[in-house]
Amino acid sequence: MKFLADTAMDFVEFPLEKDIFQYIGEKVQEIIGGAVIYVNEFDKEKDGFVVRYLGGFGNNFKKVLSIVGKDPTKMVYKIGGTEISRQKSKVSVKEGRAILLSGKLTKWPGGFTELSSRYLAKSVSRILEKVFSLGEVYMIGLSRKREILGEVVILLRGQNEIKNPDFIETFVKQSAIALQQKKPKKPCVKASRSLSVSLEITPRQ
Repeated sequence: MKFLADTAMDFVEFPLEKDIFQYIGEKVQEIIGGAVIYVNEFDKEKDGFVVRYLGGFGNNFKKVLSIVGKDPTKMVYKIGGTEISRQKSKVSVKEGRAILLSGKLTKWPGGFTELSSRYLAKSVSRILEKVFSLGEVYMIGLSRKREILGEVVILLRGQNEIKNPDFIETFVKQSAIALQQKKPKKPCVKASRSLSVSLEITPRQ
């Protein structure tokens, strides 16, 4: 499809000064429409995810800050862990890693309340759900060769289902390839070829 062909070419020619996480977030926002989108980068030193893009609240972000009492973009998010209530999270570290490595868009068990239970009181989570009409939560990992590079978290607003999961999965695979190529490790001269190969998995409509 044209969208995926265009994004593949964008990644091949991606300028060094441009923020790739913002690009990923904006493109997912374009695909989904009305939703809150997080794009997080995995930080090995902090052993957790840091927010690199947050969109979908529009001009209401100050309202988010007033409800939460802290800036969600400044927090470090872990895989698994213990809730504020000291109850064990429904999703174990092993299960969370499996979701992120699967390359599949996965509905998060328990929705936003469960996802945020390690960082926010349930009463605060429910207020956010009501004020911003938050529905189901979907997550997909930005992973490549069994390495977790980041994640995309989608908080649906006023809807409970994503109609085009294959389309998003293909774009996220493109994104993960591009992210790995940008890592300051061993330079790879096959970036262009790898991105072109990713187009072969484009789902037929």
